[in-house]
Amino acid sequence: MTCTSLNTKDELKTMYKYALNHICCLVKLGAKVVLGVDVRTMLDDARINHQQYDVIVFNQPYTGVFGKDCNVEVIKENKALINDFLAYSSKMLNDVKGVIHLSTKSGEPYDLLDVRGLANKNGLVVRKEMKFPLKDYPFYINKRGFGPRADDTYPLQPSSTFVLGIRGSSAALRQ
Repeated sequence: MTCTSLNTKDELKTMYKYALNHICCLVKLGAKVVLGVDVRTMLDDARINHQQYDVIVFNQPYTGVFGKDCNVEVIKENKALINDFLAYSSKMLNDVKGVIHLSTKSGEPYDLLDVRGLANKNGLVVRKEMKFPLKDYPFYINKRGFGPRADDTYPLQPSSTFVLGIRGSSAALRQ
């Protein structure tokens, strides 16, 4: 398993009280932790681009643009982030069985992110859409991620997880 974060070790230490403890636990469990990974440049990142992945997970993507979630600029920026993530991560998938799990808040205004449309635009199909499976992440605690309240949580539900496969692959056809 490879775990990535946009933030550097110093940023994580400053923003999140238990970040370094969590990273140590992941490493002890055998995960590779790679920090400072931007989805918009990850194809050029030698630390992660050397292999194809069976599963790529991105939970609650957010650009850090300040403003209310219903703000047109916030929606536009987050939609662009998701589009770029799908464009680049789809190139890192195992063509035969690879899938992407993308979780976002659901309902208004989050449905304006149009995950289905962005998936289609990037050669992906939605295999499944389900309520975010919090039980699959036993120690998951969502965080705001940016600003002076970065370590604060926010209401996670309602959230949906989209399971996406490359159009025409066996992963996209399987249900």
